Amino acid sequence: MEFFKPEDAEYAINVLRHAHIVYATMEVGLDSRVHTYSGGLGVLAGDTLRSCADLRLPVAGLTLLYRKGYFRQHLHNGIQTESDEPWDVDAFTTALPHARVNITIEGRVVWVEPRVGIIVGHKQRHIVPIILLDTHLEENAPQDRGITDHLYGGDERMRLKQEAILGIAGKRALRKIGLRHVHTFHMNEGHAAFAPMEDVLYFSRYYSFNQPRIKSLVKSAHVFTTHTPVPAGHDRFPYEMIRQVIGEEDLAWESLDLGGHYECNMTKLALNLSRYANGVAKRHGEISKQMFPGYDIDAITNGVHLPTWIHPEIQKVLDTKMPSWREQPSILERCYQVITHEELWRAHQVAKKQLLKEVHKRTGITLDKNILTIGFARRFATYKRADLIFRHLERLREIGAKKVQLLFAGQAHPRDEEGKRIIQRVIDYAQQLAGDITVVFVEGYDVHLARHMVQGCDLWLNNPIPPQEASGTSGMKAAANGIPNISTLDGWWIEGITQNPQAGWIIEHGEDDANKLYDTLSHIIRVYYEHPERWKEHMVQALSLASYFNTHRMVQEYQDRAWSVRIY
Repeated sequence: MEFFKPEDAEYAINVLRHAHIVYATMEVGLDSRVHTYSGGLGVLAGDTLRSCADLRLPVAGLTLLYRKGYFRQHLHNGIQTESDEPWDVDAFTTALPHARVNITIEGRVVWVEPRVGIIVGHKQRHIVPIILLDTHLEENAPQDRGITDHLYGGDERMRLKQEAILGIAGKRALRKIGLRHVHTFHMNEGHAAFAPMEDVLYFSRYYSFNQPRIKSLVKSAHVFTTHTPVPAGHDRFPYEMIRQVIGEEDLAWESLDLGGHYECNMTKLALNLSRYANGVAKRHGEISKQMFPGYDIDAITNGVHLPTWIHPEIQKVLDTKMPSWREQPSILERCYQVITHEELWRAHQVAKKQLLKEVHKRTGITLDKNILTIGFARRFATYKRADLIFRHLERLREIGAKKVQLLFAGQAHPRDEEGKRIIQRVIDYAQQLAGDITVVFVEGYDVHLARHMVQGCDLWLNNPIPPQEASGTSGMKAAANGIPNISTLDGWWIEGITQNPQAGWIIEHGEDDANKLYDTLSHIIRVYYEHPERWKEHMVQALSLASYFNTHRMVQEYQDRAWSVRIY
C-alpha cells in the first residue's frame, strides 16, 4: 500500500473535512521513498494509518514534512557517519497555500504550510489523508525554514520548535482547513502535547467559559499513547526555554504547570490533558503506571499491518487456504490447522533467497542458504544490547561454528555515541569470528531492507534489558512470516509466547544473560538441523501469532476504547 499525491488541493481539503479523528505523530512511515520516519515508532504510525484506511475509519494523520529526511547511514571502518536523505516532496504531496498559519518562534513570525498526501485502503479504496507541516517558505527567516528539515535534527531547542509546530501550528492548520467534525485528537507520544494547550488558549480567547470548563472541554477531546518505559525517552523542557522559544502569546501559561513544577514533562502534560491514555503492551501499561502514579493508563498492545509485511509468497498461500485473512486476520489463529509445513517452508525459502540476494547486492558477501540465519534489525540503543550474543566469543564459536550466520542492521541516533560504539563492536566481532561464523552488518538500514529481513531470516533475535522494551514490533513482523522469535521476556513477547509457547523461545533474564542466550540457542540449533519437522511446526505456530498482533485488531481496540466518545 503506497502513499499518493492527491489530485489537487480542493480534492485534498474535501477529503480532510470528513475526518473525525486526527492522529498526530512526530514521525510516520508512509512509503519507503518518503523519509519521514526513523524506526519503530514511525513505522507503527504508518501501519496504524494503513489499517484505518482498510477499515474505512474517518481518520487523518498529522506530522511534519522533513524535506531532508532523518539521515542516511554510512559505515567506514565500523564508524557510523550520516548524510541528508532528501525526497521528492512534490511527487507525493499537494500544497495547501490557502491554509497557511503562523506561530511565533523566538519572537519571529513563522509561517507554516500544510501539504497533503493520501493512503488508499486495500479493498473498498477508502482514503486516509496525511497532513505534513512545512516551514520551508520564502516568507520565513533562513533559520526558520529549516525547522522542519530533519526528523529529530538539532538540539533540545530545535526539538522544542518542532513540537511547537506539530502541536500549536498543527491545531491552527486543522481549524484553517475547516475540520469541523473532529471529535478526537490522538497524541502519539508526548511530542504533540502542546496541541491541547493551543485549544485552551483558543477557547480562552474566543469563548466566555471559565477555566475549569475550558480544561474539561479540551481534555475530553484528546487521547494519548505513550511508547517508552525509559525515563530518558520522555521529552522535558525547561520553562525558561519554552518562554524564550514560544513566548507569551502562543501558550496558555496558566496551564503549562500541568507538565510539572520545575520543567515541562511532555508526557505528564499530555496525561493531564487527555480523557484516555494507554501504553503499547500489557507490561508497558503496568510500567507506565509506576512511572506516572495516579494516572489511569490502559494498555493496547501494538500490531503490524500484515499485507505490508507478509512476504508475497506467503500471502499466496494464505489467499488460497484462508482467503479472508486480510479483512479478518483473527482467523490466522488456526493457520496451523490449514497450512501445511511444506507450503510455508517453500514460501520461506523464496523469501530467504531474496534476502540473501539483497545482502549480496548491498555488501558483496554471499551467505549460505542452508545455514540457520539469525536476524537482528532495530535502533542501536544501549538497552537493546545488539552485542549481547558476542559476550563470550569462544562459547559462541563452540555452539555456532559452521551452523549459524548472523545478520545485523540498524542505526544509532547521530548523537548516541554509545550506540555508535555498539555498531563498531559488532563489526569488530565479525572480523574476529571470520572463518567460523559469518557475521554481516548491512549499512543504510531502511524499510526495504527491514522487509527483506523480517521475511527471510530463519530466527529473529531480540534481547533488550527488561523492562525497557515497550513493545518491539519487528518481532511481530518476523512472526507474521513464520519466523520464530528468541527473546527476553519483555514488551510484546510476554504476550506472544504466552499465547503460543511453540512460536519461539525465551532468553531467561538473570546474572549472565549471554550464557542463557547460548543455552537456548544451542537447543534451537539442534532443532533446526536434527528435527526439521519440529522446526517447521514452530514456524506455523509463529505465523498464528499474526491473528492478534496486527494493526487491524489494534485499531479496532482504539476505536472501541479511545476514539469512540463524541464530544463536539
